[in-house]
Amino acid sequence: AMIKARPVAGDLALGEAFLQRLQPFVFRKYLDYAALDAIREMKHRIDRKIHQLDDYRRNLKLGYGGIREIEFFVQSHQLIRGGGDARLRLRETMPTLQTLGVLGHVDSDTVQALGEAYEFLRTLEHRLQIEREQQTHSLPEDPVAMRGVAIRAGFADAASLLARVEQVTHRVHEAYRGLFLEGERVRQEKSDPLVTTLLSCNLNSEKGVETLRQAGFTHPERARQLLYILQEGQPGKTLPEAILKWYRRLAPLLLGEILRAPDQDMALENTEAFLLRIGTRANYLALMVENPLVLHLLVPLLGASPFLSRFLHHHPELMDHLITRDFLELPSDSSRMRQALAGQLARAENGEERIRVLHEFKNTEMLRIGIRDLSDIADLPETLTTLSTLADVVLTQVLIQARQELEKRHGVPYWTTPTGERRCAQFVILALGKLGGRELSYASDLDLIFVHDGSGDSQYTDGERPLANGAFFAKLGQKIISIITVMTRSGRLYELDMRLRPSGNSGPLVTSVDSFLHYQKKDAWTWEHQALTRVRVVAGDLDLANRLNEAVREILRSPRDPERVGQEICAMRARVAQEKGPPTGSLDIKLSFGGIVDIEFLTQYLILSHANTHPQMHQRNTSNALLSAGDAKLLAPEDVTFLITSYRFFRLVESRMRLLHDRSENRIGPDPLLHKRLERLCRLDTHAEIIPLLREHLVGVHTICSRYLAGYPAMAPAK
Repeated sequence: AMIKARPVAGDLALGEAFLQRLQPFVFRKYLDYAALDAIREMKHRIDRKIHQLDDYRRNLKLGYGGIREIEFFVQSHQLIRGGGDARLRLRETMPTLQTLGVLGHVDSDTVQALGEAYEFLRTLEHRLQIEREQQTHSLPEDPVAMRGVAIRAGFADAASLLARVEQVTHRVHEAYRGLFLEGERVRQEKSDPLVTTLLSCNLNSEKGVETLRQAGFTHPERARQLLYILQEGQPGKTLPEAILKWYRRLAPLLLGEILRAPDQDMALENTEAFLLRIGTRANYLALMVENPLVLHLLVPLLGASPFLSRFLHHHPELMDHLITRDFLELPSDSSRMRQALAGQLARAENGEERIRVLHEFKNTEMLRIGIRDLSDIADLPETLTTLSTLADVVLTQVLIQARQELEKRHGVPYWTTPTGERRCAQFVILALGKLGGRELSYASDLDLIFVHDGSGDSQYTDGERPLANGAFFAKLGQKIISIITVMTRSGRLYELDMRLRPSGNSGPLVTSVDSFLHYQKKDAWTWEHQALTRVRVVAGDLDLANRLNEAVREILRSPRDPERVGQEICAMRARVAQEKGPPTGSLDIKLSFGGIVDIEFLTQYLILSHANTHPQMHQRNTSNALLSAGDAKLLAPEDVTFLITSYRFFRLVESRMRLLHDRSENRIGPDPLLHKRLERLCRLDTHAEIIPLLREHLVGVHTICSRYLAGYPAMAPAK
């Protein structure tokens, strides 16, 4: 009832203020599917009462498919989603229905059908009340009176009107039933005899344990613990009967999905942890019960990735997105992400709230990307590109937020050109490494450099507390790092690596463009130019970005002695092997000879040695650079194919390792269970084994590198 409440007399401002204070109680912060159960029960009570009336089928408001069912349909969506989206906190039914359609919560056909039905039924209701001069909602039983109503409503006769009413109310009731009974329908369709057996047997008996083992559970004791939670709640805690009801309704659905999971043991372990985290929060239990298809996405994720499971353990509210109609179909382009994040940040009231929004947005997108990846909706190149786009979008908004906060305190930084022109000083964030090449993986660090263009005279901000531009941009760099790395309940946005800036850790945090370019042209080592091959402006001012892009292009296309470049790269590869090589008995897909580093070093050698005569070699992306090398006849076609195939395979294994380990991990030890899980997640053929296949690629890559780079380090046994 409070959804439609509005002040109509007295102190209207006080009334609005009162309603604003009530909003957190009316609209819960996260999706509240427990409210749906309460609404369903209330509607059942109304239905039982109305069914006893003679005019149930003729009552336009309370009857079958009537106005009340449309209002319940709309208000249910408002109660479920209004806490997280203020756009749904409307009083009027029709605008709310349209908004539900625009936001993708209700399909367009249903929006149109319910909108037309609402207008038709309300208009007909008005005709009745005008005719009888009283509040009534029922069509008359008298044939003569009914014919009069039909004619005034624009119909030829009573039969035509009744046929139209039947058509409209049937469509309304179907939509209403779809909202309230979908979960029950799916539950009935997914009834599984094995699930029924497991939920009804004596789990403490030897027969019960054997039944669990036969169901595929390697650890029946752990399975028994989960079944206990689903039927009795958390051990050692007395749960309210209302919460136990949700657990028991959830039990057959959840257990059925676990039995269908490729890795039942991991699904079991992560599901148990997830339920213990949810505890007595009825809204999350209800969400899973009322939307069984959510479990179809959720359980395979829990059974495949501790990394993504962690997101859900710490933030079960992320489940809300799994019921959004187009969650997995949303485009992965930067314009969609930038618009979405900017809109959410615009509604944030302070800096702390903006940081929370940044974390929630990033976590939501990571979940979407991960599900698309594990569901084979997106392939590896798309996944890596989308992860890079997400980082670009987050960095852009972090820079905007940090700069706005500093400019509010100190003013805008300006400098004066030699001709006396006063210009606003510009700033950019450069990305190197995987982010620079748009090949970012899960849990990757961000390699960043900060550059500004302050030069000339009068380099000061114009605020009440002015700073020299150098000091301003140093504070800006520190602020950006603080926002990105501050530890919140969500963790950090990203881990940063700032060591690739000029002079490394001993150099200034923020570099002027003149100093940066002078260093790269005069003082940089070959390994620093290797890093420069993938540098990319990811956030900041366009003019400075264009200037840097042109200057970097010029540096990389400078003439070099291929023999000398090759010698220095070989020496650097030997040093990496000496300092970071994998220990005996393990395989490192990044640092083992023939791994990711070898492919990248060979690619960077080709760029630095030949970009002067083959400008198309200047490619930030490794695979694209290898293709360009093939086009330029710098690599044999079969070598290009093998290197790209190996690189993508290594990156696929790397991404699966990170999903399995919940951290950046490249070493694969002698762990048969890990090998089996990698083989499954990499979609290898039934009889293919991950370790022999990796070693085959490592040997092939090292052979190619040795062919093109004289003096390349030998593939010695791992230390």
